[in-house]
Amino acid sequence: MFNQTQLRFSLIIFNAFLFLSYACSYHIHPYRSYCNDALAILGLVCMVAFWVRVPIITLKIPHAVIVPFGLIVVIVIQASNHYILYPADMIFPVLYLICFMVALIVGATIAMHENGLSILCLVFASCFLLAGMTSVLLQHLQLLHLNMFPWVISLDCGICFYWAKLSRFLFWSWRCCCCGDWR
Repeated sequence: MFNQTQLRFSLIIFNAFLFLSYACSYHIHPYRSYCNDALAILGLVCMVAFWVRVPIITLKIPHAVIVPFGLIVVIVIQASNHYILYPADMIFPVLYLICFMVALIVGATIAMHENGLSILCLVFASCFLLAGMTSVLLQHLQLLHLNMFPWVISLDCGICFYWAKLSRFLFWSWRCCCCGDWR
């Protein structure tokens, strides 16, 4: 079992990658905007890799893992029986389902610890709040037409995305800070 310091350090690693995945604003085409998903998956992998260093760990496997596992079995059966025209197209869904299973196991294991659920909710709330504030800051920099190219893409169409980003920031701020009990 790992102690609170190890738990918090692994959550900080995950929070950093999750923040980067939310702060990355390149949403153009599905295959070119994989950076968001790749950063979230990398955060999950780094968190699990940090857990490997712990000598004794008790993993909690929830019953909800059966659903993605069953979907993976169905996809593999369909691909092996040639019901799918291009079986290589099933790589991404299977990888996403595997990551979903790992995330379920990680979340159940963290929630099993003392104050684990409240710490996990605090990690997600701080990540959403920080990513929302960063997004609004970058949007203001776009509105001011400042040339900060690697971080801010120039905005030539006026204020088309400003209100969407602001409303997302306000919603997550309200949801994460004003709802009281996290459970």
